[in-house]
Amino acid sequence: VVSSVNVGPEDVRANMGVVPIGDDDSIELYFEGVDHVVVDLLGHVTGSAAPAGTEGLFHLITPARDADSRIGDSLARLNVGVPTTLTPEAIFDGAGAVAQNITMVRTGGRGFVTSYPGPTQPDTSSVNASAAGQVRGAFNITTMNAGSVSYVAGEAPTDLTADVSGYFES
Repeated sequence: VVSSVNVGPEDVRANMGVVPIGDDDSIELYFEGVDHVVVDLLGHVTGSAAPAGTEGLFHLITPARDADSRIGDSLARLNVGVPTTLTPEAIFDGAGAVAQNITMVRTGGRGFVTSYPGPTQPDTSSVNASAAGQVRGAFNITTMNAGSVSYVAGEAPTDLTADVSGYFES
């Protein structure tokens, strides 16, 4: 048995994983000492019977820091409820989604960050902070809107880093 995320008392975490789907289209989840879980479906991987094509093809790139609000290079500190849009520099113009790792840094307290294609913000989080400090986000795949990704902080302001490691063709 392996874990994909570990939590402590009063801890809130976002996580992402690729899991197999059973013959009955279900997934299996196992918990120990966890009171509440929310599962959001992001997408699926096609099988060998899918028609050939490049749509959805993943391109791994050399990981690069695309944004760091602590130094204000392309992103400012995130304020609660104020969306910020970023166009990843390392990504091909025709990309439909970006593979990234986002980290909350110098958080103002318990809160979260959502990365999304915009303009409509979803009711999900990409990374959560249980208290002030620094929280590493799990590998995150965000679809893009006209080549850009939006970020918004919820409950507490935070600095953010975004490291890009690949993209999916649209």
